[in-house]
Amino acid sequence: MISDYVEIANAVSVDAGSSMLHSIVLVDDGDQGKAMDLVFATANTSLGTLNEVVSGADAVAANILGVVSISSYFDGVAWQLATKTNIGLVLKAAASTKSIYVAAVNRSGGNADYVATDDLHLRLGIIKD
Repeated sequence: MISDYVEIANAVSVDAGSSMLHSIVLVDDGDQGKAMDLVFATANTSLGTLNEVVSGADAVAANILGVVSISSYFDGVAWQLATKTNIGLVLKAAASTKSIYVAAVNRSGGNADYVATDDLHLRLGIIKD
């Protein structure tokens, strides 16, 4: 795992509401361009240990809304950038919250050693209802 869940506050307009994930821009300041899955969920549960394989309990799967795979990057020499459009993933928040959560899982087959905590920047295009 590259990152356990991070909160996306106000991803929906009202508590327990829904929105649609339209696009993603991922800026990789670490210049690694690793294939990864971005896992979207309704709760901040754990998928496992950082820098290890996914090992979350079966109950964790019940909170997952969907997965978006990132594998193609534009090389900016000292950084890389990935863009995904027309995703169409419905994001439904849990009761009493407007938040959604996202985690990053390494799918490159090699190590993903993001040294700085701000090596990855995620920009989400969300259409709220």
